[in-house]
Amino acid sequence: MVSYVAFPNFLWLWLLPAVGTVIGYGLWQRGRSIRNFASGGRSLRLIAEQSLFRTCVKVACILVAIALAICSLAQPQWGTYWTQQRASGRDIFLALDVSRSMLAEDVTPSRLERAKADIRDLVAAVEESGGHRLGLIAFAGSASVKCPLTQVYSHFRLVLDGLGPGSIAQGGTLIGDCIRAAIDAFDDKTQNFRDLILITDGEDMDSFPLEAAAAARDAGIAIYTIGLGDPAEGARIPVTDKAGRSTYLEHKGQVVWSKLNEEPLRQIAQITGGIYVPAGIRAIELDRIFREMIEPKTKRDLGETRRERLHDRFQWFLAPAVVLLFLEALMRETRHRTAPSPLPLSLGWESEKGVTAARAQTETQKAESPLSPWGRGAGGEGFGAAAFRTPGQQSLLPLLLVSLPLAAFSFPDTTYAEDAASLVRQGNQLYEQGKYADAAQLYDRASQLAPDSPVPLHNHAAALFQSGDFAAAAKLYEQARARAPQELRQKINYALGNCHLEQATRSQGQLALASQEAKTAVQFYRDALTSVPTAPGATEVSDNARHNLELAKRLMQQLEQQRQPPSQQQQDRNESKNKDPQNQSQQKQSPQQGQPQGDQQPATDNPQQQPQPQPSEAPENQSPAQTGPASEQLSPDEAADRLRTAIGRAQMARARRLSEQAKQTKGRAVERDW
Repeated sequence: MVSYVAFPNFLWLWLLPAVGTVIGYGLWQRGRSIRNFASGGRSLRLIAEQSLFRTCVKVACILVAIALAICSLAQPQWGTYWTQQRASGRDIFLALDVSRSMLAEDVTPSRLERAKADIRDLVAAVEESGGHRLGLIAFAGSASVKCPLTQVYSHFRLVLDGLGPGSIAQGGTLIGDCIRAAIDAFDDKTQNFRDLILITDGEDMDSFPLEAAAAARDAGIAIYTIGLGDPAEGARIPVTDKAGRSTYLEHKGQVVWSKLNEEPLRQIAQITGGIYVPAGIRAIELDRIFREMIEPKTKRDLGETRRERLHDRFQWFLAPAVVLLFLEALMRETRHRTAPSPLPLSLGWESEKGVTAARAQTETQKAESPLSPWGRGAGGEGFGAAAFRTPGQQSLLPLLLVSLPLAAFSFPDTTYAEDAASLVRQGNQLYEQGKYADAAQLYDRASQLAPDSPVPLHNHAAALFQSGDFAAAAKLYEQARARAPQELRQKINYALGNCHLEQATRSQGQLALASQEAKTAVQFYRDALTSVPTAPGATEVSDNARHNLELAKRLMQQLEQQRQPPSQQQQDRNESKNKDPQNQSQQKQSPQQGQPQGDQQPATDNPQQQPQPQPSEAPENQSPAQTGPASEQLSPDEAADRLRTAIGRAQMARARRLSEQAKQTKGRAVERDW
């Protein structure tokens, strides 16, 4: 049994060279994305977390799967089998003019190539119908049967593809000789079931085509003539000279123009009972001519016939392609981890120059440097300086706990958890660079992957706080507090107090709203102070909360005074003047009550204890809202400006003191993990 490979849709195979290019471009684009997202060592760490072997296997699976899918689309066939069927049909010869005049380009791309393309459509229609036999005759200065009548249409196509001006050695166009060659080629037993389709430009050289047509009629052959070319203007015939240059055919020094000669073709069709199709410069639509003119005609019974067919083998390529794509989808590119991956966020501490000192380390992994727990100013101020800034204004004394040191609290051991931890680490790095909006986006994605963890929510709130969106930050802190363990809520309460205090200082044009925000801040600071200080850094949080509590209480007192009628405000000022000096002296000597007055600050040798704020440089007999004479009445904006001035002075004094303490303890590294 003869077996060979065929690709009916072989044009799909041209996609194979493009597969490698597409895969290579995808890998290059992926590396570029990593470099754009993470620079320096961070991009190396992102790449290091991936398994090179698994990445190569995944790429190989995709590459091979695409190649197999393309081969499947090409519809490979090999191995033959025979089928028995009862057939009926007609014998059809196609006569194609291959003279040089058929190279004229008035039909795109040329007359000859246009005719060959339309013949292929005819073969497909005949093959679909079944039972008909096809033959092929090429003619120019002579005629030759290139393919005898056959039902092996694949062989017919191969012969057709090889036709050209060189198929017939003798030049010219002899239509009569072509018709006589067709009469001789038909089987004598198939009289009255014969058809000839003649495709030419009609330029005959005295071959007596009409006499040949009459002989064809007597032999029971119907001739369908197809005229190709422009009958009016014609076209030049392109040729190549001896030097290999493209030029046009000339005769006696004149360029030859070839035109369609329709009259002899029309007469041949009339004589034989066929039809003439003036295709001109349009498509021929031979398949339509076959279905409408030849297929309905009477067919001869061919009896039981055996037809050799090829087995389709596309499934042998498609099945492994699907399997490879499925395996690629199941593979992970990251290395396998046998233990849960904790969120690497340790509690870092900043020196006076704003450098984070500690990095959490485990036996198998070095965590990324975490965010400072107290925040960092735009200029890199350390602990005790203005914690962070909003546009055009410094914020309060260290306001925000910006990271949760959760070495003890980890995500479940899932791919999503690993991704969430990675996103938080990347967000921490962007936060340290001052890219708060980008960090907020990563924290938001991490919170979606790990909805039960307080870490992404807390850090998202921290980034929003730094961006000045205090209301949104407060909402996220509330959500984080609902998920956080007990020992962590002190710091979240402290951060919530900071959010509401910032909103109060920015809402003093609306006294009722500002007063309510100040009251809320006071309550959160008190909650932070009443929490059990069991976590590392809790003492520092308590000191900061106590300091900011005093600021919030003073602001609340000032706002309440501003909301009173002018007569009541004057009465309060008079009562303030008549206060007992002895009570004021006792109040100065009680720093543990959290209410220092004037310029005096409590002395302490403990570097962790914070000095109490200096709210104002005004005399002691004046209220916090007034720094001028007792009879002066301040507007809300003036009072707010003076309060901010007092807060700023307190911050500067505290920063100077902590700077001196830091110099004494310089070189001592502090590292604390939860």
